[in-house]
Amino acid sequence: MKFTFTFLIFFVLNIGFTQNNWVNVLELELFDASEMMIETEDNGSLALSNLRTGPSLIKFSETGEIEWQRGYTFGNLPTSRAYSLVGSDSNYYLSIKHSSTDTTSSLHKLDLSGEIITSYYETNNEFFDVFTNLLVDSSGNLYGFRNEFWISNDNFLSKFDQDLNLTWTIDLSFLDDPILDNHSFIDDEDNIHFWMKSASSNSEAIRMVIDSEGNTLVMDNFPLLQSSFGAGILQGQLNDEKAVYVTDGGNINGTSRTLVLVDLETKTQLKSIELAETFFWINDLAIGNENIYIVGQTYEGGIWSELMILDEALNVKDKISLKNLIPESPVILGSSISEIKIMEQGDLLLSGYISGDNPMSFEHSPIGLLNMRLDENGRIDGVSSTVEKENIRLQVYPNPCINQLIINAETNSFSDLQIYNALGQLVYSELNGDLPLQLETSKFKDGHYFLFLNTGKEKVKYPFIKL
Repeated sequence: MKFTFTFLIFFVLNIGFTQNNWVNVLELELFDASEMMIETEDNGSLALSNLRTGPSLIKFSETGEIEWQRGYTFGNLPTSRAYSLVGSDSNYYLSIKHSSTDTTSSLHKLDLSGEIITSYYETNNEFFDVFTNLLVDSSGNLYGFRNEFWISNDNFLSKFDQDLNLTWTIDLSFLDDPILDNHSFIDDEDNIHFWMKSASSNSEAIRMVIDSEGNTLVMDNFPLLQSSFGAGILQGQLNDEKAVYVTDGGNINGTSRTLVLVDLETKTQLKSIELAETFFWINDLAIGNENIYIVGQTYEGGIWSELMILDEALNVKDKISLKNLIPESPVILGSSISEIKIMEQGDLLLSGYISGDNPMSFEHSPIGLLNMRLDENGRIDGVSSTVEKENIRLQVYPNPCINQLIINAETNSFSDLQIYNALGQLVYSELNGDLPLQLETSKFKDGHYFLFLNTGKEKVKYPFIKL
């Protein structure tokens, strides 16, 4: 089966035993890259991506259905790219980079349907100047970290009121590399917390806390225990006393990637763990559910994404391959999860892209948008993303099938069997059956399917193809 799609004709996969956890794959001929996904007030999510024609927002319902899509162009300004998205109770704020020497970046206030209400344009700055991270405080004020990340690497923090009127700007150019999304936060007193590299030393990380008036409350130095190529610091605060941090990016020529747990009061290292043994590239880190979540890239017959879950003492609880949640296709040769966020009720929002070129290539060719909503254990209703659990040997054959499919396992019965097509539609279900099972498939349409088998003790997923 060959997939050729445009922005209006797309392939979507929504699968799971419950409707609140899902995987969505959207293949686009004009797709460039995915940026992030945020939680919305109705317990849905909003995905920010970049098409080659400009930025795009896609609103997903709680159950993963697409409610609306909106693309953005900005008059006579040349090609634009979105960098950050943040939401409040009644609005979204969007950061855009413009390929113009006059207007370099802009901020946009949107209503809940994605319509632009008002805008702020930054002019006469460095060509690569862009707001790389946005935050909203309890009063609805917007804070934007602005970074010129290519030439001068200047950093600034600006505050805007709800209508995008500039209140103040402070210079943070003694810090190096951009502040990354999901790695700054505002506390209950509207103080801004963030970490960045020192501009004067590649071996130092600087933690800062700035109040709502732009005054520095805290500026502490911590060692970076790695020599590596990266674009910023991934960090998370476990509580008022402890935090973890690591440099994002790749392990080049055997360099290390060390996740460090520190005491914020004494500035002492409590524990560290080397991540280069698992990931050759680290993309993001998030804190929640009394866990530390890290997503990065591994080699699995190509470059694919993996999720590592650690407890707050840096003990590894699980490593989950995300490859097998993506439908098999001859044009899908890799994936990259660029960002992970944790919803208020604990589910995980993961966003990234699928790629379609040489799977071992460092430079991928994105061909589609990848969004996932998983439970706090990185699963869909308790189902691991692995194709086969070690203690249930599932046999599904012939695969591909034509007229029938044989399903067998080491157990002699099942409590629930479900089959979903590539559109996420339930096409077959059976309760309390016996194994082996001979399933008639002649009436199934040609295509990709996912079989979910529940033995009463465990649940497994298996993909198959109908010809």
